[in-house]
Amino acid sequence: MKKIFTLLVMLAAALGMQAQDTWTIAGDAALMGDGWNPASETNVMTTTDNIHYTLVKENVMLKKNTYYFKACVNGGWPNAIGKDGVSGDDAQNVPIEIAENGAYRITFSLDLTEGKVALNAAAEKTGEYDGPTESTVVLAGATAIFGESWKADAEANTMITKDGIHYTLQKTDVILEAYVNYEFKIVVDGQWNGNAGEGKFASKDEEGKDYPNITIAVVENGKYTISFSVDLENREFTVETTKTGDVIIAEKTWTIAGSSEPIFGTTWDPTNTKNDMVKLEDGSFELIKPNIELDATEFQFKVCANHSWDESYGDGGENMNFTVELAGTYDVIFTFIPDSKFLSVELTEPDPAGISTVKTIKANNAIYNMQGQRINKAFRGIAIQNGRKMLMK
Repeated sequence: MKKIFTLLVMLAAALGMQAQDTWTIAGDAALMGDGWNPASETNVMTTTDNIHYTLVKENVMLKKNTYYFKACVNGGWPNAIGKDGVSGDDAQNVPIEIAENGAYRITFSLDLTEGKVALNAAAEKTGEYDGPTESTVVLAGATAIFGESWKADAEANTMITKDGIHYTLQKTDVILEAYVNYEFKIVVDGQWNGNAGEGKFASKDEEGKDYPNITIAVVENGKYTISFSVDLENREFTVETTKTGDVIIAEKTWTIAGSSEPIFGTTWDPTNTKNDMVKLEDGSFELIKPNIELDATEFQFKVCANHSWDESYGDGGENMNFTVELAGTYDVIFTFIPDSKFLSVELTEPDPAGISTVKTIKANNAIYNMQGQRINKAFRGIAIQNGRKMLMK
């Protein structure tokens, strides 16, 4: 009996250990060393009660700047905690202000007390700055331009400087497609910076939100030389494109990627060939996922070109959102028109005879032509309403 009791105690202890969450700090590379890595083994917080967590980073060389971080749980971004203790998709990065160059001890603290969740950091200067005098500036973005996808430490995309203020980079023989937005960000000492407007770049706005990616677009297919310049003192940038030759753009593969594993099999995976769309005779693309059991919930998705995030479309620059109002089994049908970047989804109720009837639709009954232009009921020809093609006579 004593042995059974001992085994039960050991089993309860083991289950308790398994249930314990691991919290990690992820943030700007200069601050964390390992950057925005939610599974970093060097930035794991410690705890004695599974409520109060701490992490101390010693001798961190920081320049005068504002740095940002979050607390991530169990090696992932879902349920990450940010500013004001907010978690999940609405969580903003937590700022820490460094007033002068120096060596710092950074103490991160996380309080998971119910109703009082808080994430903070304190910086204590412990010595003089002994890091690089010049900043490292890297451009990270679309593979079509930079050869690697969004890599913040790519040597080939590191800008050069003569004075530590003005930086330049030139990319040659870059094939660009007309009217496609190619995006990038400016990574300064590991900190990602976006488009702050009027030729300026910055990391976050006044509300702590990331500035959007910087975009490059041309009006003709072709081979280009792209010249980038960055002014660190004034936080300004320029981009110049010069066409150097003609090219023929190959047809693209279009793939749907999104948040719903029941629909897509994986989440946010543009390389999943099972979600490749099929080109129809009218030039549009379609993906049908049959007999999918869905809860009453919301999911998000985008369409991606050539199994990469370099070129993707949704609702403007954001993800498409769709709400499943009634749980059930559906055929999920995605439609995309490349010329107009028109993307839609509909749910239909499967029929044993192979005929699907519309059950739930996304849009608002607006009617569009095949170029994605809104039309009225006087139109004659093939049109799209709520994602379904129809012939208007």
